[in-house]
Amino acid sequence: MAEPEQMTEKETTNRWQTLLATLLPVDKPVRILAIGFDESCLSWLAEQLVEAGHRVAKMDLQHTLANQAVEDSFVFDQRDKSFDAIVWHGLTADLAIAQSMHDEVFRVLKKNGHLIVFDTPGITVSQLLAKGYSHCHEVKVEGLTMPACQQKLRVFSARIPSHHETEGIAQVALLNRHLQTSKRLILLYQNWCKTAGVSYPEFTVMNFVSRHTKGAKPSDISNALVIAPQTLTRILNDLEAVGLISRAIDDRDRRSSVITLSADGLAKIKPLQKALREIEETAFAGFAIADMAKLGDLSDELLMTLDAAFGEADE
Repeated sequence: MAEPEQMTEKETTNRWQTLLATLLPVDKPVRILAIGFDESCLSWLAEQLVEAGHRVAKMDLQHTLANQAVEDSFVFDQRDKSFDAIVWHGLTADLAIAQSMHDEVFRVLKKNGHLIVFDTPGITVSQLLAKGYSHCHEVKVEGLTMPACQQKLRVFSARIPSHHETEGIAQVALLNRHLQTSKRLILLYQNWCKTAGVSYPEFTVMNFVSRHTKGAKPSDISNALVIAPQTLTRILNDLEAVGLISRAIDDRDRRSSVITLSADGLAKIKPLQKALREIEETAFAGFAIADMAKLGDLSDELLMTLDAAFGEADE
C-alpha cells in the first residue's frame, strides 16, 4: 500500500485556516486567549489566529504555573468576560489545578464565547456539558496534525451559554453530571463485585431480596432494580441452580412466586454486604448530612422540573 502524500507547508496552513474559520464562525476579528502547556504548539496556534486577523493574547501555562505561589489552584490575570474565544492546548495532570483552570476559562469567556480545545487528555463532551458549556461536540479532523508537535489531532468545540440559554443549560448540565456520576458509580460497584467473586446483577438481586424477610415477588424486583423481566428470569434461574435462592407460590396470588434467600444465599450475601457497607461508610465519612440533603433536594427539584417540561411536551 502506497503511503499517503505529505501535505506541503502551504497546504497545511490553508487547511488549518479553514478549520479555525469553521471553529470560530465569526465575520469579524475577535479577541482570543491562547493557552497551553507546550510553548511550540501554543506559538504556532497563536500565529495562525493572528494570520486570520484576530487579536490574540498568549499564555504559557507552564511558565505561569511556575510563578504562582498557590500549589492547588490556577488564576488568570485577565478580567471577567474579557475574551470572545479561548483556544486551549494541553492539560496539567494535577486534577486540582485542572479544575481551577476550567473555572478560570469559564470566568474570562464572554457570554456566547467560544472554547476550542486541542489535544487535551481528559476533555470529553460529557465533561464540557457538566461544566456548563453549550453546543459541545468533538470536531472530526482527518489527516491533519499540528506541525509544531506532529501529534494526532483531537479537537473539541463548545460555547459559554448566552443569557437566554443559561437556565436551561444549567439544568441539562446538572442532569448530565448526575447521569455521568451514576454511570461511574455503577462501574465502580461492578468492578467491586467482580473482585468479590459475584456478578453485579446477581449481587443487586440478592441484596434486594435479603431486605424482604417474607420474600419478594419477581415483579417487585424488576421494578425496583429496573431490570427487564426476561433478564431477571435468567438471573433468578442461575441463582436457583446453585442453591442461593428459593421460590414459593405466593399465597395471595397463586399465579406468582415469592423469592427468598436460601441458607447458602444468606451466608453468601452477608459478608459482601458488610464489606460494602464499610467501604461506603469510609467514602462518605467526610460529607456532612446537611450537604447530602442539599444534593437530594437539588436532584428532586431538577427531576420535577424535567418531568413538568416533558409532560407539557406530551400534551
